[in-house]
Amino acid sequence: MKRLIGVFMGGKSPEHDVSIITGTQVMCGLNQSEFDVLAVYEDYNGNLYAKQDVYDVKSVVNMAKGKNKVEYCHKGLKKRLKKYPLYCAIPCYHGGNAEGGGQAYLFEKYAIPYTSSGILGGSIGMDKLTQKELAKSVSVPVLEYSFIDSNTDINKVDLEEEKQWVIKPNASGSSIGVSKAKGREEVKKALDLALNFDNKAIIERCAQDFYELNVSALKVGNSVILSEIEMPLSNGILTFEDKYLKNGKIKGMKNLTRQIPAQIPKETQNQVERFATILYEKFSLFGIVRFDFIVEGENVYFNEVNTNPGSLSYYMWRGKGITFDKLLDLAIKEGVNRAEKEQKLITRIQTGII
Repeated sequence: MKRLIGVFMGGKSPEHDVSIITGTQVMCGLNQSEFDVLAVYEDYNGNLYAKQDVYDVKSVVNMAKGKNKVEYCHKGLKKRLKKYPLYCAIPCYHGGNAEGGGQAYLFEKYAIPYTSSGILGGSIGMDKLTQKELAKSVSVPVLEYSFIDSNTDINKVDLEEEKQWVIKPNASGSSIGVSKAKGREEVKKALDLALNFDNKAIIERCAQDFYELNVSALKVGNSVILSEIEMPLSNGILTFEDKYLKNGKIKGMKNLTRQIPAQIPKETQNQVERFATILYEKFSLFGIVRFDFIVEGENVYFNEVNTNPGSLSYYMWRGKGITFDKLLDLAIKEGVNRAEKEQKLITRIQTGII
């Protein structure tokens, strides 16, 4: 008997549309001989819609127009009297509270196994400042930065006028709201943009003559396994359009031109792999994630982690002999095993207080 997998996508986030792309890729990538697939779409208002045999973007969005509204129930979803008992959920949310630990809370509340990071790991994954502070605490280098919120007086922030800076929202992804600036006035304008997407922002030194390296990671049993390292091929900072658009059409992360495996010195490869393994544990992560690094000269700097990366980074695992369906199988198995362990924990005691 095939088991039902719920693929969750959409949500209240600037990355709503990209999430749907990832969700449809995952649904098509699942082993159809082992799993039945339930598409679960969340609109911007938090309403959930679910339907089986849906595998393309248009059909996902059109679910909201029919009688497909569902709500959570114990171990699954329900539509009036019909129940969808979920063997496991695969969250494909990008950004917002959903990726930031909120969705993990709902899955745990309703005893639904899931494949992504939990409440703590999801929260860390959406907070760039926390990531940088934790990275420094385990001697993983990061570029120099300042932290800004909506109440900060930018005139009092120590900025070297001759340097170029990268300004980014503290809790946003896909390069949304990210820009480069030089001089205090340009930085102010860049901050105005970034603070439209979050109440906090990061001002970071722009690396010179740098290139980016990414590696995907997944914990299987007690070990963190790593994908091939990729090098995005672009000039400077990747934009949203660089990542997802080609000739005006969204194509997911497969649109990006990249080199896999990256042709880099062995020492650089070792550093990236060591840092990723350390940070996976330090950030309390789970499931398929992607670590992004910046290489300037011989120095490797941690940039950020994506706890639900675009396309779940499936294309980065092929060189390790792990196909998309196999990658999803591994993530599902780990999610179910984690849920079984947590269900054995004591959550109620007799106190006699009431």
